[in-house]
Amino acid sequence: FRRKKYEYQETLVKITEEAARSIYTDELIEKVCKCVYNVLYPRKMCVLLNTERGFVLTGCIEHGEYKKTAERPVVLSLEDPLVEWVKKHKRVIQRDQLDKDPSYQKIKKSAKWFIENDAEMLVPLLLKDNVVGFLVLGKKESLKKYTFDDLRLLENLGRNIGSVLNNTLLHEKIIERERGLRKKIESEVQKRTKELQESKLALLNMMEDVDEANKKLLEAQEKLQRSYEELKRVDEKKDEFISIAAHELKTPITAIHGFSQLLQNDKIIENKEMRKKFLKIIDKETKRLGNLVTDILDLSRIDLGTIKFNYQKVDLYEVLESIKREANVLIREGLEINYEIEKGLPKIITDRERLVQILLNLINNAVKYTPKGKITVGVKKEGAFIHFYVKDTGIGIAKAQREKIFERFYQIDSSYTRKKGGTGLGLSLCKEFVERLGGRIWVESKLRKGSTFHFTLPVNKNENLNKTK
Repeated sequence: FRRKKYEYQETLVKITEEAARSIYTDELIEKVCKCVYNVLYPRKMCVLLNTERGFVLTGCIEHGEYKKTAERPVVLSLEDPLVEWVKKHKRVIQRDQLDKDPSYQKIKKSAKWFIENDAEMLVPLLLKDNVVGFLVLGKKESLKKYTFDDLRLLENLGRNIGSVLNNTLLHEKIIERERGLRKKIESEVQKRTKELQESKLALLNMMEDVDEANKKLLEAQEKLQRSYEELKRVDEKKDEFISIAAHELKTPITAIHGFSQLLQNDKIIENKEMRKKFLKIIDKETKRLGNLVTDILDLSRIDLGTIKFNYQKVDLYEVLESIKREANVLIREGLEINYEIEKGLPKIITDRERLVQILLNLINNAVKYTPKGKITVGVKKEGAFIHFYVKDTGIGIAKAQREKIFERFYQIDSSYTRKKGGTGLGLSLCKEFVERLGGRIWVESKLRKGSTFHFTLPVNKNENLNKTK
């Protein structure tokens, strides 16, 4: 990027693409500082990051040399009037406008730190209505003033980098969760090893027959080894899930960012059909990202034991109408979807949101593994339960894999499924929800013929509690 003149749009895209390649926050901040310096040449530039303590000084570049801040002092509180002003106005704060613009009056006191440090520009890094950080730029090396194109570049860069920064922070949270799981597994292995040693001493003291004691000790060791192998298998699956989740999170963000950039092109803005097509893609990828984050949060709540269910009287016909609207968006060319809904279905006591989540997960699964053909959604009453099923004419599931598909992080291993991606959470969450709501879930399938996923839910909450017991 190092040149005297630059083309605003091209430079914005290049800096954003360079930043988007980062998966760690410190790496991202260093890249942004160096890229902006090589275009605008500020004498000094700092990055403030939103944390639980407030906005902390994270990294600086001075005369082209980048330094990571070790102590990370708090510069602004989360409730500072300056932060509220940025949330409201969503624009860059300019030093030379502090005395001229009336809207700056409320924040002049808060801007004291920036004035003392000779800051010329305060650029908010935005994600919707949230401020995830700030870029603070000093005077240019040349002492020339910042131009209109400079201001326009910084404002748009603040929005783009805000999105990428949020992505790296989410990735680091996933890594942190991985460390916690690993520590938990190591603690469990140590605990069981200690129990084994205690068992060994007890057996030797209690049994006169040394051979019998050794036999039981061997059995205990084999049991421990099996437990360890199981914990190791779960750990490997978790590592695979973290890698997949990071990729799945980045894919829709990349698509959203790319098509958002295209929509800034004047020719595309004037083309109504193309604009409509791009907005539809952005909407689809946004929903996909939202569903993935929901699955990850549900998994976390289940592990922590904080997941809650909102029982209420649910009209199944109203739910199915909502499902039809959602499912129509998923159906592509070469696929058709039919509904077999029994008349006279009663209202049931259950969690409406979880029921919709289960059905959409199963329909989405059917769409994903049915290249072309037919999907059927059915509902009927069977005694004190309602029987739901989603049937497809897709690739089917081998007998050896049917018992494992409801396991967490499990994915069917085939060339077709590898192309489709996914995290391996959908069916395991369906099983968790169905069983906690008092029902059961199972699958019937023939390879290359298709699959039918069934689940039941009780009509009454009392039935729910009895069946759960």
